[in-house]
Amino acid sequence: MSQYLPTAPRESVFGIPRLDEYAIYTPIGIMLILSLQFQTLPLQIPIQTLPLTTVIALIALPFVVWRIPKSPLLAAVTLFAGFAFLHSVVALFIDVAAGFPEARFIAWLRQFVALLAGVVTFLVFRQTLRYLSLEKVFFYILVGSIPALVLSLLNILWGALNVGWAGTAVETIRDFISPMGYTSPLRASGFSVEPAAFATILVTVVLPAIFVLLFHRQHVMFTLCVLGMTVVVFIWTFSISGLLLLFVFLLSAIVFGPARKGITAVVVVVLVLVGVTVTMFPSNQILRHARSIAIGQSNLSVNDRYYGVVGPFIRAVDSYTIIGYGLGGVSAHFDDVVPPKVQREILAAKWKDYPTISSLFGRTFAETGALGLSLFLLVIALSFWQLWKLIRLSEHHSSRIAYGAIRLALIVIYASMFVSIGPYHTPYFWFWIAVVDTHYLLLLEGRVRSKTSMTSQQGER
Repeated sequence: MSQYLPTAPRESVFGIPRLDEYAIYTPIGIMLILSLQFQTLPLQIPIQTLPLTTVIALIALPFVVWRIPKSPLLAAVTLFAGFAFLHSVVALFIDVAAGFPEARFIAWLRQFVALLAGVVTFLVFRQTLRYLSLEKVFFYILVGSIPALVLSLLNILWGALNVGWAGTAVETIRDFISPMGYTSPLRASGFSVEPAAFATILVTVVLPAIFVLLFHRQHVMFTLCVLGMTVVVFIWTFSISGLLLLFVFLLSAIVFGPARKGITAVVVVVLVLVGVTVTMFPSNQILRHARSIAIGQSNLSVNDRYYGVVGPFIRAVDSYTIIGYGLGGVSAHFDDVVPPKVQREILAAKWKDYPTISSLFGRTFAETGALGLSLFLLVIALSFWQLWKLIRLSEHHSSRIAYGAIRLALIVIYASMFVSIGPYHTPYFWFWIAVVDTHYLLLLEGRVRSKTSMTSQQGER
């Protein structure tokens, strides 16, 4: 699928294979991909989720990141993280001097650790994915999705058919592995915190992998089975944000491709099935939200997401939001980043001492200000620029198709920052930009090797 293949293990002087980068990086990369579905773990610190991917990356960091190849995207990520840290230290000092409670420091520590964990996940991914072909990456995505899909099918048996043992299994497993998560018979959550986050993973990670493997006729029967389960399970999330992201995926596929007809057909089938299921189970979350919006009733879920994005921009005129309150600063300055008319309603659904914003885009502006948001937008822009270079310079049609699917995933990932992604350490965000950066580095290394080889041949002549 990709013209960039894993580097073969080097041999020692005695001709015996040495335990080198290939032997270390490959299993770590596979574990990271397989763990993407597991957003929570049994051991949770208060008011904070802990993705399994993050834990693996933190443990693997000293064994993997011995040298860090430079790239424009890495520079942008480093600039954003460095600015966010230094800016937040100053903001924390100001708040502590102003007499804010101890919770302000804890909120800063939580967000700093989250951002640090996200950057570490990016670094470990970009080092380990270079030893896995794109076909393997997409295949392991689907393998890793199987446990969550099976659990969600049990969730459907519980909610749709009232199968008691299935409900007991779902509640037992989720109470153990996701103690802070949302579990309901009428909404599938997989191993995510709640249904919207699970729907986001299905659209942004699983769906692009399914499309690429089907297009290239790789592992066809297995991929078709995963596609069928994914469609059924996605519908049972009854997630409005998931449907919005699916619409973004479809629209992007129509505009950019690749294989517009194939993607459009799949997504249209999903939308039809969603409509049928919503009609069959009228007490679902989608219809409840639709009814409240239709009659003009205030809706907590919608308000939380909407004002989590636009709130900081609305309050930028009469607060210091444009400068930024620092990492964790939203907890102490919640009334400065959210309009007063919805503060009480939104706070009712959050931890009182650590209120925060539900969207990563709004959080970035509220905590790092206009400059921090500009640096974050630079990360987004460079990820698309590097991917454009990969598509343009790729010599194989199969690679261009795979990169085209990654482009769709990036578009939907960035769209999800407005509706479902809130934490800095969300692993599937860092996963996709690491995929782009890894293959951009492989492209550069391939061109450098080619030029070096040509130069040496000319010298011999």
